[in-house]
Amino acid sequence: MTRLLSYRIAGAFALAAVTAHSFNFVGIGPATLSSPYPLPWVVLVMVGIPIPLVSLAVGALFLVATRGVSEDRPRLSRGASLWFAATVAASAVWFVAGWRFGISYQGRRHVLTCIGIGAVATLALLGLLAVNRSRPSPKSAVLFHFVIFCWLASYTFPYLGELP
Repeated sequence: MTRLLSYRIAGAFALAAVTAHSFNFVGIGPATLSSPYPLPWVVLVMVGIPIPLVSLAVGALFLVATRGVSEDRPRLSRGASLWFAATVAASAVWFVAGWRFGISYQGRRHVLTCIGIGAVATLALLGLLAVNRSRPSPKSAVLFHFVIFCWLASYTFPYLGELP
C-alpha cells in the first residue's frame, strides 16, 4: 500500500467519525454547535438510513473524490476549484435563506458561530488551493479534499430549523 493511499484511507475513516459526530451519534438531541445535523446527510438519516452507514458513505465519497490524486497528478483539478466555489456560494445562500429559522430555533450565537467556522474553512481551503497551485503535491491535494469534506460533513449546511 502506498503512503498516499494510506492517507486517503485514514482520511475516509476520520471523515466517517466527523460525520457521525455531526449527528450526535452517541446521544439524541437538538442540533448544537458540536452536532449541527448537516444537510443533505440529515435527510438520509431522517428517511431511515442508519448514521453509521451515512458516515461511511461520506468517507467513501472522499475516496472517490481523491482517486485521481497521485504522485504523477498532484495538482488539484479545475473541477475541485469549481466545486469549492459552488460550495461556498451554496453555503452563503443557505445561511441567508435560513437566517430567520436559525435565529428562532438555534439562536444568534449558534448561527454566527457556524458562519464563523465556515469562514475559517473557506480561508483554509483558499490557502490550500493557493499552495497546491504554486507547489503542487499529492498531500496538499488530499488535504484540500479532506478539509472540504469535513466542512461538508458538518458546518456547510447546518440544520437551521426545528427538528421533526
